[in-house]
Order: sequence, then C-alpha cells, then structure tokens
Amino acid sequence: MQNNVTYKILSVEEREIWPLEEVKNYLRVSHKNDDKLIANLISSAVITAEQFLALSFCIKKVTCLIDKAPNYLRLKHIPVASITKVFLLNGEDKKDITENFGYLEDNKQKILFNQKYLSQKLEISYEAGLGDKIPQPILQGVLTHIGMMYDFGENSANILSEIKNIYMPYRSLKI
Repeated sequence: MQNNVTYKILSVEEREIWPLEEVKNYLRVSHKNDDKLIANLISSAVITAEQFLALSFCIKKVTCLIDKAPNYLRLKHIPVASITKVFLLNGEDKKDITENFGYLEDNKQKILFNQKYLSQKLEISYEAGLGDKIPQPILQGVLTHIGMMYDFGENSANILSEIKNIYMPYRSLKI
C-alpha cells in the first residue's frame, strides 16, 4: 500500500543556542572585527549538529497530512515535543480524534495508530524539537566545533571524530 504523507512547517521558534558574547569569551576574542564570522560559524555548527543528529533544536509547529494511515508512522521532524491535534478527514468534514487516535512511542519519534483509523485520511498537528532541553554534551560539541572552525578555518568544517563521539549517544537513526 502506497502511503502519501506530506509535511508543512507552520512556524519555527528561533532559539539562540550559543550567544555571540559567550562564544567570543570561549574563543578569547575581545574585539568586534570577527563578530560576523563568529555568528556564521555558530549557525554552521548548529546546522551541522542538527543534520548529523537528525534532531531539531528549535521548536517547530508542524502539520502532517496522511492519505491512508498505516499501522505506525515515523515522523519526519523529531523529537516530538507534543501532539497538539489529530483530525479524521472525510471530504470537507474534520473530526477531532486527538483523544483516541493512538499514541506516541516513548522515543518521541513514531506514532502508532488506533486500528479503527487505519487507511483513513488524517491530519496531525504537532510540535517537534528539543527547545530548551538540548543536552549539555551536545551544546559542548557545538561549541567545540565552533572553536575548531575558528582556529583552523575551512579544514575543520566537517565534524571531527572527537565531536562525533560526543554526539553519537544522542543520534537518531532514520531507518
């Protein structure tokens, strides 16, 4: 059975993972000459970490439209902070089934659907991302990556094994 699932990001709560002044202090930079460069390095390190970990740091409000609900669905934007609404769609009718659609697995990545909604058209609204719950080792890995890029330039744009070792326990594999 071919299952068509589409996602729409409604909003993103931008969050400053590392403030510029804290990073400058870590790098022992007291002048403003490199502020733009350091801000770009912060952004690059955060994006690289999110991609490697397959996790979203900022909270995103997402709507997911499923043509035919399967037994379970591994959501694209993770970790799921909360399921806000689930609707059963039937033509123009929209029935709120949030209370009994099924449940979210403990790993906050996969939804298991109630059998009565299998093969039905559903709309799921949820919030995904770590928000202010980013583990300290991940934050340290991002800071270390920023420092390496600042000190060694383009030769350190890729994540080095030391940083990968910090991230590995938190990595979400997509299977």
